[in-house]
Amino acid sequence: VIDSLQSRGIEIEILSGDAEISTSRISSLLGIKKYRSRLSPEEKKEHLVEVRLPTLVVGDGVNDALMLKSADIGVAFNRGDGTSIESSLTGSDVVV
Repeated sequence: VIDSLQSRGIEIEILSGDAEISTSRISSLLGIKKYRSRLSPEEKKEHLVEVRLPTLVVGDGVNDALMLKSADIGVAFNRGDGTSIESSLTGSDVVV
């Protein structure tokens, strides 16, 4: 899916609150060249505002709730094990 989107000129970027080494590794494994690490929820939202393009955001935790609400389309992952974060789910357009 990522390769298909990128081949169509769609930019994909990882915005993470995790450490740089973890974010870099995941980015590399997924073939995503652009990433930012150690971002606060507010910094993630600010980045969406700076991009000024239609955005689809995928998130799975409380640190993604603000970004999910700010995106044009927000997709939250419900873990299905009772550990999903309610604030992420309620701020999303789609729950998977």
